[in-house]
Amino acid sequence: MLPHQFGFELCRNIRSQLDCPILFLSARNEDEMMIEGLGLGADDYLTKPFSLSVLRSRIQAHLQREHRRLWDFACDWQLDPYQQICFKRHPLNLTRSEKEILMALHRQPSRIWTKEQLLALIHGWDRCSEPAAMTEHIKNIRSKCRKWHSDPIETVWGIGYRWKNEDAEKPKP
Repeated sequence: MLPHQFGFELCRNIRSQLDCPILFLSARNEDEMMIEGLGLGADDYLTKPFSLSVLRSRIQAHLQREHRRLWDFACDWQLDPYQQICFKRHPLNLTRSEKEILMALHRQPSRIWTKEQLLALIHGWDRCSEPAAMTEHIKNIRSKCRKWHSDPIETVWGIGYRWKNEDAEKPKP
């Protein structure tokens, strides 16, 4: 019942490109709809009305299952999204927003994220934040990473940011 696209079609499109938790929030509570949504790759189907605490709990459960293990970014990077991001076993003291930015960039390393997309990711589409705030977040992340001689973020001038392929920059023996 989305305004421009049917939810099942959106789920199919997302699932074909990403492996991430998908949760349907719907007023449609027929068994057939739930079965179809789950059959298309959704991880959960929650019908209205629902409480925010139930929604939060389900989202948290899906995210915990998604990230049970430590991620090995590029051999030097490790991430436990609920604890800490580490470079060569040195914890980085990142804010929640900085951590979410690094996680997003790494999950899709070839994707170029605009400042607006990253702001929407960490604050939601309904909050107004200036693109200059993202510039500040990136600057802070780089500053914290440079203490350990790393800069995982590549600026794509005029567009945005992406995960830097540091292996490509290492001199060949």
